[in-house]
Amino acid sequence: MDATDERIRRAKKKALRGLIWLLCILAVLLVCAFLLHRYSSFTFLMPEPKSVSYAFRCDNRDIEYKNGEEWEPFIVRGVELANSQNGASYDTYARWLASIAAMNANAVRVHAVMPPDFYRALYELNQSGVTLWLLQGVELSDEVFAQMTDMRSGDMVGLLSKEGRLAIDAVHGNKREHGYAYDVSGYTMAYIIGDKWDPDLVLYTDQAASEIAGRFDGRYASVWDTGDPTVTLLAEVFDDLFSYETRKYAQQHIMGLGNTQKTDLLFHDTTWAVGLNENIVDVNTTHISPTARVQTGIFAALRVEPGVMQNLSFDPDYIEFTDAYGVHNPIRYYLDALYNGHRVPVMLGGVTMSASRGCAGLDALLGYDRGGVGETVQADGLSFVYTQAVNAGFCGGCAGYYLDDPHRTAWNMKLFTDHNGRWLDAQDAEQGLGIFALEPDSPYLIDGDPSEWKDVPPLVAKDGLMLQAAGDEKYLYLHVHIPNYDAQNDVFYIPFDVTPLSGAAEDRGQNLTYDRDMDFLLSVNGAKRAKLVVQSYYEPVEALYEQELEYEFWFVDPPDPHDDDFVSTQQYVRPALFPDGGGSVNAVLNDTGLLRCGNANPAAPDYDSRADYCVEGEDVELRIPWALLNFTDPSAGRIMGDIYTQGNHSITIDAIYMGFALYKNRAMQQFPSAALALPCYDTPAYRERTRAAYFALRDLFKENLQ
Repeated sequence: MDATDERIRRAKKKALRGLIWLLCILAVLLVCAFLLHRYSSFTFLMPEPKSVSYAFRCDNRDIEYKNGEEWEPFIVRGVELANSQNGASYDTYARWLASIAAMNANAVRVHAVMPPDFYRALYELNQSGVTLWLLQGVELSDEVFAQMTDMRSGDMVGLLSKEGRLAIDAVHGNKREHGYAYDVSGYTMAYIIGDKWDPDLVLYTDQAASEIAGRFDGRYASVWDTGDPTVTLLAEVFDDLFSYETRKYAQQHIMGLGNTQKTDLLFHDTTWAVGLNENIVDVNTTHISPTARVQTGIFAALRVEPGVMQNLSFDPDYIEFTDAYGVHNPIRYYLDALYNGHRVPVMLGGVTMSASRGCAGLDALLGYDRGGVGETVQADGLSFVYTQAVNAGFCGGCAGYYLDDPHRTAWNMKLFTDHNGRWLDAQDAEQGLGIFALEPDSPYLIDGDPSEWKDVPPLVAKDGLMLQAAGDEKYLYLHVHIPNYDAQNDVFYIPFDVTPLSGAAEDRGQNLTYDRDMDFLLSVNGAKRAKLVVQSYYEPVEALYEQELEYEFWFVDPPDPHDDDFVSTQQYVRPALFPDGGGSVNAVLNDTGLLRCGNANPAAPDYDSRADYCVEGEDVELRIPWALLNFTDPSAGRIMGDIYTQGNHSITIDAIYMGFALYKNRAMQQFPSAALALPCYDTPAYRERTRAAYFALRDLFKENLQ
């Protein structure tokens, strides 16, 4: 072999080695690319798959499910889990999901990516033969939105797309480095983008980004020419998420746009109260269209909240409407209008009603107030709205949060309390939305049976008369024993000293004097009447809402800190309304210090969830919500301080003082006050209790089984 042939042989061998190395490098790169694409949020612009798998689709106005080879309409029977349920254990999630399935529900809605244990519990439940579909939410927090001037400059598209991709990966079990190892995509029905849109933010976005209105034509979603800038931006989110799931997993799910009455597509004749900003803009799902690459479709998920929607109470079109049964039914009018206004399937994204003691909105016609109505009305209302939605053409939906949420705060309590999850506020309407109640794990029951008080030391004790007190995460409990108590004629009084910064040593209305400055006075006349009043300087509603309530003089000339006038304990439940036709509807303040007599033991045949006190023979048991005594956080002994002094709104105490006076046989007997140490704690102890709404929805869902 000559030198030339040897050089050729060596060159070929070298080229072959180079080719082998190149192929190895390409193989490694392809493997790395696949692993990155499959198991991280990074996505290559890979070719679209020839086909995608899907189990649900939107067909005209229906959501359909593929049952074998046949497509059939699907009615959602769902329940929501609140955001605060985002830190439970696997065992808790498994128990909750099994309980939801046992009430004949076929879906559960969550509002954000849940912990891995949630998806594991959902996977194992469905593997056991029970079918419970997931409605996976993709949302940004209120805090994130609050930092935006408008959605474009705040990169709402980027942030929502990022959250959506994380949700898709979690659903497909492909965030293993974070524990998401269970693929529940086969048990996922839909992704729902957003829930509540701030009207001001939508308005600013539509003005600031007007040049992009109706200008988006993506591969998977586009916006109509009539689409506003906000909807145009949302179309970009839908396009990105459809693309991401299609190219990464060769799957598609239907996607919904969440919305509420504040930004629905309807025009209402009533202008809303100052601060509510309802009806100034709309977010219209029908302006977003899927392209031919989408096999599934887009739907609207609309939240409907009686007691919050004041057009149901005052708009003539609503209140004069009668349904097929000849009954005035503003809710049906609203649902019909929503359904007829859309060109896509419509789902009831959620309906909640509050069983809390406190109230944050009124339903003047049907009585489905936002709180203050009790558990029976809550059960009736949830069933009624769900039924009306299905009858109006909705594809079913979600009724009720599963469990009360101790983190939620109603609009009319934001200035008063700190809801950190360590206590339960019976005065806050947003904390009683669950079909399961969250309650303190304590022994005290308001049922006339004082046996749980046998080991509690009395604050007042003389000649058989006794006052005992105790507290837990929700209430201050009182037990009064009066020998030969005449419930028709005897009246007893319990004054409370809460704050050292104000209070009165006498009450000119009741002609009582005290051994210290008192802030509240509870008077009880058997089952006939019981009321808690507050020293005028320490009554916060008129001071903190002075401008809305037109009490402009209040801060200029406040009451004396030691004024001897005690006034009603109030809760501001509805702002003034101003109809387009002129005039106004006055603001409403409830006398929330009026206590209701009844049996508050859930096991009792005559159980009354609204009962505050119970009279049985010589014994009277009472419970007073901490917020009613101006506590801002009882777990830390925090109370309202001096309402009229800047920087002194909240202070810490370690005890409250209570006195006692008894009017009996036309004579008044008074006792010295005594201190009750506050039950401060770091970790609350809660238990769950089934409300009537669970059983009502279980029966209703059974009627709609598919």
